[in-house]
Amino acid sequence: MSRFNVLGRVGIGTDDPQADLAVNGDILAKQIKVKTDIAVPDYVFEPGYKLTTLEQIAEFVAKHKHLPEVPSAKEVATDGLDVAKMNLSLLKKIEEMTLQMIQMNKTLVKQSEEINLLKENRSMVR
Repeated sequence: MSRFNVLGRVGIGTDDPQADLAVNGDILAKQIKVKTDIAVPDYVFEPGYKLTTLEQIAEFVAKHKHLPEVPSAKEVATDGLDVAKMNLSLLKKIEEMTLQMIQMNKTLVKQSEEINLLKENRSMVR
């Protein structure tokens, strides 16, 4: 069943569409392209970007039970899920996580080099 209302909104499976297109049921598509004016978060790779520390993230998660800048389960249940915003939020988190991992890898490589140097020095002392 499809309905048009006086505002020109189309409802499929609903008599009262609350958006330009409202579907009360499943949607099957080969491709969905979401156009948005939200900035892609590549700015996290700019030199001046202040990366949140893992300690700060851990503190936030312990207190709020979800990641910063990502809606909580309660918010999603109440307000629904904006697919474009969520995808960009998740992309930002992946990009930030990648930067964290790069930093951690640099630390790990440096520590490995220092350990090897200490082992070499230790074997020379014997």
